[in-house]
Formats: sequence, structure tokens, C-alpha cells
Amino acid sequence: MSIRQELEKRYHNLFIDYALDRPLDAKNICSVIRQSLHRFLLGAKKPALYCNGGHTQMLMADFMYELKKVKYIVDNYAPCDEDHGFILIKDEDLEIRGIDAVILSSYKFRNDIKQSMKEKHPDLPVLDIYDEFEQRGIMLQSDYYYSNHPYQHYKRINQLQREIRSHTDIKTLHELYLRLVTKYIHIKDFRTALIKLEEWKKLGGVHQEDTSRIDGLLADVDALYELQKKAAESISENHVLMLCIDGLRYQDLSEEYMPKLSREFEKSAFIFDNAYSFSTSTYESLIPVYSENDDLRTEYYNRNSISEQECRFVQSACKQNRHIYFYTDMDTFVDSPNIKYSATFQTATEKMWSFILDASEDEKGLFYIHILRIKSLLFFQPLYGKQIDFRGNCSFI
Repeated sequence: MSIRQELEKRYHNLFIDYALDRPLDAKNICSVIRQSLHRFLLGAKKPALYCNGGHTQMLMADFMYELKKVKYIVDNYAPCDEDHGFILIKDEDLEIRGIDAVILSSYKFRNDIKQSMKEKHPDLPVLDIYDEFEQRGIMLQSDYYYSNHPYQHYKRINQLQREIRSHTDIKTLHELYLRLVTKYIHIKDFRTALIKLEEWKKLGGVHQEDTSRIDGLLADVDALYELQKKAAESISENHVLMLCIDGLRYQDLSEEYMPKLSREFEKSAFIFDNAYSFSTSTYESLIPVYSENDDLRTEYYNRNSISEQECRFVQSACKQNRHIYFYTDMDTFVDSPNIKYSATFQTATEKMWSFILDASEDEKGLFYIHILRIKSLLFFQPLYGKQIDFRGNCSFI
């Protein structure tokens, strides 16, 4: 059995042996949304999202390129003078504004909105992404990002940690710790899962059977984590690893905050202290960087990917017969049949898990790990227990 097979087996056995809730398959969910949006908006000139709330904020953040044409949000109850960067309108204004396609952005109210649209605007095409899921046999019980999205993972983790701090009932605390540890296992953050398991173990006040379950889970997670580290240590030195971490400030890359990483940078690194950015947005800066094209006349800012022929480092990897892996959520950035894409939203720990599995089976690869989120700093603070305000693609402490 390969080390990859051993890691995957031990991980899946955790759910079987300890009856833990399994995570949903986020890859299919993200793929369905992207394909549906692309197909539906192909001929639309003035599309609108219906419903101004958290669902719309998430959809716009996760699929910003697909929804680039959207300038209008329909909501009968939101004040139209609010400044969100979009034009807020009532549904009675759809024809007046020339809206030619409507995307329903709500799970809870989607059926009511569909019925209203059918009665008031029968000729307007409407997309309900949850209908698309059901046609493919994916039966969601809540908003799409509740299933297996980094945003929801960390929102739920933060909520559970605050509940643990506010409860004193032993039985309730045991239930909360079980959910919290399970969440960390879902995102492959075994180091933090072990910390929380140790806290859980110290609670006491349970039957011997429950104590044995906690001890067994702690031992198995620890063994899995040690095997993961062993796999990381055995990765071939012929590999090339590229990291793009948005929100990682140079001032934090220090001996005080990140000693191991800072020491590696001290050995061999180029540090630019007076650099020029192509955009105020990291996302929009990447295409000109990877294509080495800063000519605005080429309108590179209208693109979300480039071809293999436009990217020198991918071409070099192909010439060197390297296998190429991109852990870039739902983005491709470089279109190439030679690149294996993750094609799903992942936390930083999930990306490292995928990298270790792939690298353990390869001898000469190029691995690009990409963490592009304004709220990514919170991904590195799994123990943070105070209230976090999750709004759109940004989080505030």
C-alpha cells in the first residue's frame, strides 16, 4: 500500500470507526454553479441577481468572473439608496431597467421568488441554481456554501468555540467538542484537532465508553498527523512548489511570528520593497503577472485566465516533463491540458493535504498552492475564539 493510500484509508476510517459526520462533496457543487452561470449568462446583456443578502455576497465573491456583467440586485425590501457598489432595484422595475436575465440568489425564498417572477414577469428567463443541483441528483438542504466551503467551515468553527466558552453543562460541552473536532477533521487540520481533543479529554464527567472513544480518536488522529508529516518529509527534492498567499504581510514573516518560514526566506529569497501592482485587487493582478503582460491596450483585465503559450513558467515545466498541479479553488488562471486543477474551494490545510498526497506519488512535479482571500488571515488562526463578523469576502475581528 502506498503512503497516499494509507493516508486516505486512515482518514476515511475516522468517520467509520467513530461515527463522525462526513463532509459533502464540494467539487460537484462548485462545478454545477460555474457551468450553470456560464450557460445562462452567455447571451445576457443586463443580468440581475434577485435577493440582497449573505447568499448574494457569497455568490459574488465565489464567482466574481462569471458574474462580472451583473450590475443590478433586485430586492423589494432593501433601501434603494444603499451603496453596495451595485444598483438596488424593486422587481417592478425589471423591464424599465432592461433586465434580460435573473439569477435567484436565495435558498430559503427561492420558491416564493420563482412563483412571483412567473406571475409578474413570465417572459424573463430565470436561473435557480438549486434546480440545477436537483436535476443532477444533488439534494441540498441549505445554502450551497453551507456544505463544504471555507467560509462556512470557519464561521461554524468560530461559533462552536464561542459556544464552548459560554457553556458549563458537561453533556452540552461534550457534544460541542465532538462537533468542533469533526469540523477540524473535515478540513484536514489535524494539529488543531489534536489540541481540541486534549481539551475535550480533560473535561471528564462521562462514562468509560465515552472516555475510550475520545482516547481512541485522539490516538488515531495523532497517528494520521504523524503519517502526514512523514509523507511531507519524504517528498522528492526534484519538485517545484509555488505559493501565493494573499494577505500574508512581509512584516509578519519574521522570527517572532513565523520563525520556520522566515529562516527559509533568509537562506535564499528575493524581497521586493518597492513593487508595482497592476491592480488594487490581487485577483486582477495575477493575469498580467503570469503572462508578463502589462500592456493595458491588450485588455488583460477582462480575462480570468491565459493560455499555456502565454505563461513562461508553465511552458518551462512542460519542457522539463513535470506533472503540474494547481490548487487554486475554482480558478484556473492558466488554461492547459497539462495541468491538473483542484476545481473546488479549499482551506489552506486541505490544499496542503492534497499537495502532500499528489507529491508523494510524483518524482518531478510543479505544485502551485494558491490562497486568495481577504479573509485568508483568519484561516491561519484556527484557535481564535472571539466574535468574527463574516461579511461577503471579508472578515472583521
